[in-house]
Amino acid sequence: VKFLSNCNQSCPTPLFTLDELSDSAAVFSCQIDYYGDPVFEYRISGDSYWMSMTPYQELYLGGLSQNTEYEARFATVCSYGDTSDWNTIRFRTPLRRQKRFYVSELGTPWNDARSWSTASSDLESTLVLAGQVHNLYGDTIELWVAIGEYHGNFVIPAGVFVYGGFLGDEGSDFDLSQRQLDIYHSVLNGDNMGRVLTQERSFDRRHLSLWDGFEIVNGYSDESGGGVLLLGNVTLRNSSVRYCTSEDH
Repeated sequence: VKFLSNCNQSCPTPLFTLDELSDSAAVFSCQIDYYGDPVFEYRISGDSYWMSMTPYQELYLGGLSQNTEYEARFATVCSYGDTSDWNTIRFRTPLRRQKRFYVSELGTPWNDARSWSTASSDLESTLVLAGQVHNLYGDTIELWVAIGEYHGNFVIPAGVFVYGGFLGDEGSDFDLSQRQLDIYHSVLNGDNMGRVLTQERSFDRRHLSLWDGFEIVNGYSDESGGGVLLLGNVTLRNSSVRYCTSEDH
């Protein structure tokens, strides 16, 4: 951020531009024609709380979440106490081209799921993100799920191969055939609140999906398929479906 001193001017709204944007960072610059104290704030769009930073000559904002809409605003507090109008920029971070995601009970919901050490604990949102990456780039995406019990009603995304049965420390070149599925159980639990796995539409052959190495339990549906509903071009392999009920059967 660059500042020019000109004490003969009133307190103007500063010029403010977004120069660079990645999936996790944004770079801004601005030029104001008045000597004063710059103020910079940002938030995820829709949040009520603004976070603030002290702007420097080039304003770097890191640690952003991918595929998220933000608002950033800039103003000047002039030497005699007046504050300029806010100059606000809204922007959305892009999706990262990531071919594998990691999920573990030991992670946190806000982790980026790029490795076991930064695994996400939120399987539902990671499935959505993996599906979006596939839709944008066309890559077949892998999602590795560590030992643990994951609660929810999961929608099957196209183009995503989901594997369970990991301890949670396997290397990126790990041979999937070496998983010990009888020891490391990845459990999908619907808590009898709905179907555990649902495919909302049939996929064509360019967008196959695979679920491999899961125990699917406690699903319920008032139609058919209390545990799993598959409509086309999805494979369920090395998995069991137990304690699931439906009104049709």
